[in-house]
Amino acid sequence: MGLSAPLIESSVYRHKWGWARAYPREETQTLLGTRGPAALRPLDGGSGSRHGIHMKNLNRVEAPQADTRFEAPDPDDCKTMLDVRAGVDEIDRMLVALITRRQGYMHAAARIKPSRDVVRDEARINQVLSNVKAEAERTGLSWAIAEPVWREMMERCIAHEFDVWDATRV
Repeated sequence: MGLSAPLIESSVYRHKWGWARAYPREETQTLLGTRGPAALRPLDGGSGSRHGIHMKNLNRVEAPQADTRFEAPDPDDCKTMLDVRAGVDEIDRMLVALITRRQGYMHAAARIKPSRDVVRDEARINQVLSNVKAEAERTGLSWAIAEPVWREMMERCIAHEFDVWDATRV
């Protein structure tokens, strides 16, 4: 059964973040081996507690706990591209929420900084890169992936902060 299968005979699960996922019933049974939702797994693969990312809305996201749980299969447990895509989509939703929160801090910085001249802070850029590199090494994230992602995100955030700074000082 392909991804374009009709959802008339589908299982829709609503999980704690509020997003609905629908799979045709046969694929759900194949993916899960049961008619029920997948067991939640902690981010670190351990047993963890039952806490995760709790969202009030996209503008107010609490920081994820170290034991954040995923509904999608762990990468090592993926058997189909549907499994892989479910995991990627789940991560993308989390990233959007976290980057939205990061953007909120850019708004706060634009509001707090007294001068447009201090919006771009090279020392802080280097500090963030150093922090990210240490965390990437700790967690096994390739620096070849992390560095360009963070550099681009910081540049876009700085540009946004300039826009917000300008808009609030007109």
